[in-house]
Amino acid sequence: PVIATDFPEIRQIIQSHKLGILTKPSSIDSLENAIKLLLSNKKLITLYKKNSVESRRALSWELESPKLINHYEALYQINQ
Repeated sequence: PVIATDFPEIRQIIQSHKLGILTKPSSIDSLENAIKLLLSNKKLITLYKKNSVESRRALSWELESPKLINHYEALYQINQ
C-alpha cells in the first residue's frame, strides 16, 4: 500500500493501478488521515497489496526505462 502526495504523475499511477491513498501537498492532517485509514481498514490494505503485486510488471524498470531513454534522446535531438 502506498500513501503519496497528490501530484499529477504520482496520481496517475496510484489511481490507475489502485495502489493507495493520495494526500494533499503540505497537509499533515491529510497524511495523518491516510495513515489512520490504512491502519483501521484491513480490507483496504489487502486490496492495495494485491494490486501492487499485480501491477509490478507494468511498472517495472525494464518496461519504464526505454520510455525514459526515449524522452532523453528526444530532448537531446531538440537541443542539437
